Amino acid sequence: MAKSKGSSKKQQKRGIDFKKIKRKMGRKLPPPKNTTNTEIKSKAIVLPEQSVASEKAGLAVSKKGLTLKELLQHTSHHNAKVRKDALMGMKDLFLKYPEELKLHRYAVIEKLRERISDDDKTGGCLDAFNL
Repeated sequence: MAKSKGSSKKQQKRGIDFKKIKRKMGRKLPPPKNTTNTEIKSKAIVLPEQSVASEKAGLAVSKKGLTLKELLQHTSHHNAKVRKDALMGMKDLFLKYPEELKLHRYAVIEKLRERISDDDKTGGCLDAFNL
C-alpha cells in the first residue's frame, strides 16, 4: 500500500499539462488554429475604350501592326535589329499604302537621312530599302 500512496502524490504534483478533448463519434475535426486562408478573390477589369485595335482603326499599319509614326520612332532605337525591322516595316507599309509615302515624305526622308551612315553588324539598315 505504501507504493500506491507515493505514486498518487506524484500525480497531484505534476498537474495537467494538456487537456485532452474528447471527440464524439461521427463528428468532423475542427480546422487547426494556425491554418492559412488560401482563398483568392478577384474581379476582371474591363477597359473598353483603351483597346489598341480601336486606336489604330482606319490607320495604315504594317504587317506587325505598327503605324508609320511608331515605325519612324523605332528607326532611332539603340538596337540595330529594331532599326532594321522598322525600316522593313516602312517598306511593307509603303508597298501596301503608297499614298502614305506621299503624305509623309518629308518625315520619312529625314529619318532615312539619319540612317544612311548607320554602320551596324547587319550590314547597314538601308539594305531593307535596297539603297
